[in-house]
Amino acid sequence: YNTTQRKSPEKVMSYLSGEVVGLACSPVALAAASIAQNGSVALYDLPSCQLLCQSHFSSGGSALLWAPLSVDPRACTVFTGYTDGVLRVLQLEKDTDVSSPLHKKGSEWRFTLKHACKPHGKAISTIAVEPKGAIMATGGMDCTVFFLNIKSGYEPVGFVKTPAPVTGLQWSPGTGKRPLCLLVCCEEGFMMEIEAPPMESLDVSKSFVLDGLNVTTRKFSSVKDKLRAEEAAERRRVERERRRKEREEAKERRRRELG
Repeated sequence: YNTTQRKSPEKVMSYLSGEVVGLACSPVALAAASIAQNGSVALYDLPSCQLLCQSHFSSGGSALLWAPLSVDPRACTVFTGYTDGVLRVLQLEKDTDVSSPLHKKGSEWRFTLKHACKPHGKAISTIAVEPKGAIMATGGMDCTVFFLNIKSGYEPVGFVKTPAPVTGLQWSPGTGKRPLCLLVCCEEGFMMEIEAPPMESLDVSKSFVLDGLNVTTRKFSSVKDKLRAEEAAERRRVERERRRKEREEAKERRRRELG
């Protein structure tokens, strides 16, 4: 081994710095998009594990969703949420800038910002799109669920208040007489079922608060914790009873000794 012949360091791979808080795969290609806590959004080629493109924003990332084919048949749209409550719509496009560092490395893609809005006062925790691709729902740590009209250029529809910060969203497709609903999971064991807002008959000229929707709220409690508490109480009762019997037996022995 010749220590006198040294090579300059080479970058082997590039990754996001900080904690990765969101990840989604492309519905049509072997690619994945991720968002980090430092606000970086990256696209990776899964077979080669190579970074294809990357964008960075000032606010920290908190959620990511690859738009379904019902929204973008080309599968080139990614929804990203941030800690300051901002929602950004990013689109993958061919990078024609030959001076770009990624272009020099053989990457032909880049993220382009197509839309941005601020539906929440705190971090966006989750994003969901209804099956037909017409309505988007975002859940936030500010205890609200905000609806946007995708077909009208992400026009704000309104929001519904939740009893606790939102942790998950899932659309329940309407079948037969059952209307389209959004299932909302919140902290502290709360779960809500919110009927999808009608896009045409809403009046939000005075307020974005959606008071006329059918909303069902349930609170779930842990049965396991309750059983454990009952078992602990029973053990304490048995221990008290054992000590009481020992005291009575000790008193009885002293009386016998004293005659």
